[in-house]
Order: sequence, then structure tokens, then C-alpha cells
Amino acid sequence: MKYLAIVGAVLLAATAAAEAPAAGNAYVPGPKVEFAGQVAKIQLVRGQGMPYLEVDRDGKSVKVILGSMRYLMSNDFNPKAGERIQVEGFQQDDGTVFAKTITLPDEDKSLELRRDNGQPVWQRGRHGHKNMRMSPNSRKEENP
Repeated sequence: MKYLAIVGAVLLAATAAAEAPAAGNAYVPGPKVEFAGQVAKIQLVRGQGMPYLEVDRDGKSVKVILGSMRYLMSNDFNPKAGERIQVEGFQQDDGTVFAKTITLPDEDKSLELRRDNGQPVWQRGRHGHKNMRMSPNSRKEENP
């Protein structure tokens, strides 16, 4: 009986894991949303997980997931609390939004974070070559 309970628990855990999105899933499902608000909180600290913003949208706080810290730094993306913001992204069931494009009107700056399918723009293609494909026969780089 104990054996059946253990096997059942393992199967239940495996099923739940298979249905849950993988950690760091590059493709974020969910309906596209667009809204404007004001930056209430910034979480851009190295080693603290995926950087995010808390945006005040009509009196409600919305967590907006940004992207790779390295990508944000290389694009000199540094929003400030109190700054106006426009967000285009993918809303999750819990209300969190994975940002596709962030616009900071006060700085006249816009940053694309994800493509239309949700894939992060900072991800590189196969073998680390951005937007390049490797031919299996020649092993030379070819533009798609």
C-alpha cells in the first residue's frame, strides 16, 4: 500500500511538472496587452532574478518582467521611479506582464525585449551566432 502511495505521488508530481512551463521559458504565452502607467518600483539588482518593474496602472500595481540584465545594461535601459511608462507585453494568469516593448516617453526611448512570439530578443541562435544558421555540410555561416 505504501508503495502505491509513493508511485501515485511521483506520477502526480511528474504530471504537474510536465504541464508547468519550464523555468526560464523563453516563450511566454498569454494575451497581448498594452497600457500606460507610472514606474512605482524598480528591481534591477544583479543576482536577484529576472529584473522587473512595478507599474502603477490606474491605482493598481502591475509586475512587469523585463529581461536579461546584460541586455538592459547594453541598451542603457535605466528607468526611474515616478517616470511615465508605456508597456506592450504578454499578460499571465496571475496578472504579471512579460514586456515585449517598453517605452519611456520622458526619455524618448523605446526598448524591444521580446518578439511577437514571446522569444527574447537577447537570445542568440544556434551555436551563439545571432540570426545566423550553420550549414551542416559546409559549417560556414549563412544568413537566413
